[in-house]
Amino acid sequence: MFNTLVHADYLDRASIRIQKWPSGFEFRNPGVLRVPAELALQGGESDCRNRTLQQMFLMLGLGERAGSGMPKIRDAWESVGFKVTLTDTL
Repeated sequence: MFNTLVHADYLDRASIRIQKWPSGFEFRNPGVLRVPAELALQGGESDCRNRTLQQMFLMLGLGERAGSGMPKIRDAWESVGFKVTLTDTL
């Protein structure tokens, strides 16, 4: 959820959406990746769009600056049997 908030483009016409389904959660945030998709999936590279929000979550112990969000999402996706391809991330 925190990745959705700190990486969203608040100037975009689309809105943030977080939905709970019986099978899990769905997160949507407006904006495009600020690093190449291949690099984001590898992890280790963070380019936060909303640094003030990120700092607030860091101060609350609810985040990190490790660039590990996409790898964690990919790992969770694969752990339930889905295959991640680069086109899934665009």
